[in-house]
Amino acid sequence: MGNKLMVEDMQLITEVLDNAEYGVLALQGDKPYAIPVNFVYYKNAIYFHGSYKGKKMDLIRSNPHASFNVVTNHSVIPSYIMSKDELACPATAFFKSVTIDGKIELIDTNEEKRKIFDALMKKLQPEGKYISFDSEKYNGVLERVAVLKINIESISAKFKFGQNYTKSKKEFILNNLKNRNTPNDNEIVKLMSVFDKS
Repeated sequence: MGNKLMVEDMQLITEVLDNAEYGVLALQGDKPYAIPVNFVYYKNAIYFHGSYKGKKMDLIRSNPHASFNVVTNHSVIPSYIMSKDELACPATAFFKSVTIDGKIELIDTNEEKRKIFDALMKKLQPEGKYISFDSEKYNGVLERVAVLKINIESISAKFKFGQNYTKSKKEFILNNLKNRNTPNDNEIVKLMSVFDKS
C-alpha cells in the first residue's frame, strides 16, 4: 500500500468522479487502446458519448469490457519539500485516483440520451445558459451521437497525501509547505490533515 490510502467511502469516490472533467477509457483489441473522454457519473454508472464510427466503437463492439480511470493530481511535491538530502528521489505527487472496471452498453433511446446529456451539461456547465435537451432542436443530434454506459462491476480508489509518513516526516513536509505558502501548498496542508491516519 505504501503511502497511498485505499478508499472505500463512496461519498469520497463520488466527489472525485463529480469533479473530474475527463477520465481515460481503456479498451482491448489486438493491443491495448486508451482514450480520454468527458464523462458523467450518473445513477451508479459512467456515461460518455462519441461517434458511432471509429476505432473506439469498433473495439467496444468486439469486446465491451473496459477499464476507466480518473485522476485528480493535487500537486507535484518537489524533492526539497520532502527531504534535506538534496536527492531527486523524494519528489512525489499527491493525488486522488479512481479505477472502474465494467462492461459497456450502447444507449439506444433518445429519451435516455436526453437525460445523460442533461446530467453531463449540469456537471460541465453548471451555470446553465443552454437550451434544455427536452427541446426538439436536439432531435437530429441525438440520432447521430452514440451515448455509452459503463455498467460498473468493480470500483476502487487510492488517495495519496502522505498518510503513512512518520510524524516527524509529516511535520517536516508541512513546515516546508507552510513556509513556501503558495495557494496550492495551503490546499495540500489541509488535505494532509484531512487524510492523516496517525
